[in-house]
Amino acid sequence: MKKYLPILLAVLLVACSKEELVHEERFNVAVDGAYLPVHLKGNLSSGKFIIHVSGGPALSGIFEGLHFKGYTFLEEEFAMVYYDQRFAGNAIGGKREELTKAQFAKDLDAIVRVIKQRYHHPSIYLVAHSWGGAVAVKYMLNQDFAKNISGLVLINTAHNWPKAYTYSRAYMMKYAEEQVAKGLETDYWQEALEWYHENPVHDRYIPNFKHRLYAEKIHGSWFDPANEPRPSIPSFFFSPVDPLLFVGGMGKTLHLMQDELISTEYSSLMHTITTPSLILWGRHDIKLPYQMAEDAYQALGTDPAQKVIIYYEKSGHAPMYEEKEKLNNDIAEFINGLD
Repeated sequence: MKKYLPILLAVLLVACSKEELVHEERFNVAVDGAYLPVHLKGNLSSGKFIIHVSGGPALSGIFEGLHFKGYTFLEEEFAMVYYDQRFAGNAIGGKREELTKAQFAKDLDAIVRVIKQRYHHPSIYLVAHSWGGAVAVKYMLNQDFAKNISGLVLINTAHNWPKAYTYSRAYMMKYAEEQVAKGLETDYWQEALEWYHENPVHDRYIPNFKHRLYAEKIHGSWFDPANEPRPSIPSFFFSPVDPLLFVGGMGKTLHLMQDELISTEYSSLMHTITTPSLILWGRHDIKLPYQMAEDAYQALGTDPAQKVIIYYEKSGHAPMYEEKEKLNNDIAEFINGLD
């Protein structure tokens, strides 16, 4: 055993040096026939683990965390846990009929339980973005699951798809009317107005896709499109996740999950969630408009003294990229304030 000790120590020093204080490791969690890769990066000694529930569906949470680097400041103070949801990134296994919010919440619980057992029952917090918010809220609606979570952070979340679409549709119609009145791309925006009048209810995949196209036309996810993160050249060669898998299956998964997505309405149920909560929202998100932050705040059953909304005035759908340092600091202050 002694002859292997120097090698073991060398590995540990590389993984967690005094200079960096950042530990990294990777493992898989098996749940219901699927294997979900998990990548942990950060300060284990904090005893505080943040699980990032990524958007999508079908976006690689690991690739997003390691290469788009929206939470690097948090990694210095806490342990960040990135994982690939089923049918995303390097996750393997699973069946089509398992593409449900209930299954994704069950998957998240499996990861929570592994973290608690593997790291001696640390405090666990959820930071959920976009679609990940629907998964996190579904998870928190289960009281047996929720008791394992010390704090909930919702970032531009899809917790009520019909209401979000109502606000988003109204924004796009007003924008189209303004463009027509100004004589700017009149034919295009007049056609958009006609389409919206013909599709008042967001109940089919193709209208969803069409609406997304109109929103993307005006960079509806970003305050400044230049802030959109893009894979770097090194990520193509040194990533634990194939960058082509980052969005590779998104279109197919969106199609398979259309009913799950458009039926997401948790506002009427969120009064059962009483966990301390932080709601973070990019003011210029067109797809999930800022009014949904107030909706989440009012819906949550958390004591008003333990729930907060913060708006990011220079961000769209992803403030962890457009106002990264502020968002990281706001999350850190929230978590530390729960001690």
